[in-house]
Amino acid sequence: MDEESLFRDIHRHLLKQARTGEHIDTELRLADRFNVSRHYVRRALETLTQMGVVTRTQKRGISFTTPEPEQISKQLESKLKVSGFDPRELSEARQLFDTALLSLTTRRIAPASLGILSETLQQMEGCLEFRGAALKLHQRFWEIIFESAGNRVLQVFANSLLINAMNTLENHMDDLTPEWYSDMLSCDREVLQALRQNNLDDAQRVVSNWLTQAFDFD
Repeated sequence: MDEESLFRDIHRHLLKQARTGEHIDTELRLADRFNVSRHYVRRALETLTQMGVVTRTQKRGISFTTPEPEQISKQLESKLKVSGFDPRELSEARQLFDTALLSLTTRRIAPASLGILSETLQQMEGCLEFRGAALKLHQRFWEIIFESAGNRVLQVFANSLLINAMNTLENHMDDLTPEWYSDMLSCDREVLQALRQNNLDDAQRVVSNWLTQAFDFD
């Protein structure tokens, strides 16, 4: 058995044990189960640990973890970062994910989340000339929207695209005009208003228009 196949088999096996509530196998037990040396099992477990899938302690042994959506998003974003995708391709992907999530957020967002979005906008308005801070607040604004959709699978992918987009924008931060930042704020303000009014069409239209031109800075 090659190492890649062993890694997949160990991952599936540990996941099954975690789901069924079984006691997680030790490193020695895994080596016996898959008929390989502990060296190869240890390498597979080290990779799973780096991925945040399992944790290993001397007293507790191996335990399965459930990564938060933000952790998974960052892992996906790191892969997107080295992929060399054109920013406009990522913008198109964001349009699809963002508008899809808005359809859920419009129905599910809680009043408390609307209040947090409003506070985030107020902070953004107060520091628009500080470009890095404004971009971070814009990112936070959309992370709240994605979380409010109540679908963690969509949230993971949407966040990974958002993080990648924000990294791109931060790299061009000084190339963006003051009008660009004002348009960003206007977009977020109109989206919040549409969410308050339960107006999905307006929310989707605003974000789609914004993303169509947001990356036209080359």
